[in-house]
Amino acid sequence: MKSQNPSKPTPSRRERSKADKMRRILAAGEKLFSKQGFDGTTVQQIADEADVAVGTLFLYISDKSELLLRLFHNAIDLELEPAVRRMKSNRKFLPAVRRFLEDLIAPYERDRELAKVFCREFLFHKGEVRAELDKQASEILRALAEVITVAQKRGDIDKGVDPSVGALQFYAIFNSTLAFHLADCLPDKSPSLTLNALLQSAWLGLAPRSE
Repeated sequence: MKSQNPSKPTPSRRERSKADKMRRILAAGEKLFSKQGFDGTTVQQIADEADVAVGTLFLYISDKSELLLRLFHNAIDLELEPAVRRMKSNRKFLPAVRRFLEDLIAPYERDRELAKVFCREFLFHKGEVRAELDKQASEILRALAEVITVAQKRGDIDKGVDPSVGALQFYAIFNSTLAFHLADCLPDKSPSLTLNALLQSAWLGLAPRSE
């Protein structure tokens, strides 16, 4: 028999019921959005698929946009922690950052049409899930700044570079590559090749200056 962790109390029946409803709502949204598209899916259909009343559904999400944003937040979250670990374990700065950002593109590649809608809805949505996505972005920036700091100590990056600015530069490269990729504006159609070329260009500006 497994021993219980005294620091983590067992969820109550009510908490388990709420968690189960949220899982069903998320699963219903993911299934219907993938099958019918975001605009072609109604709140009523999501409620029916999740086997909850529409009124109950609105206790968990404010609208379809929040549901879509939460699905992407969860998908990115699954990638983020292992991606950060891999980046920090690689002593070669540029390959580490490139692999990290390529890992973060993966959730958007699973359904590009839905990813386009996510980018649209993200820009204008306000609320709890938007705050969670902003926090997620802060975690990405913090991880990038940390590896820049470590690379500076090794002498791979100029000590005059502000790690937070460098992190923002790489994250901006990621977001612009993703946006152009989803809009089919990349010349070679490859986000990986474009990302690598832009990172190589940015790297030249971070390299240590000759004395």
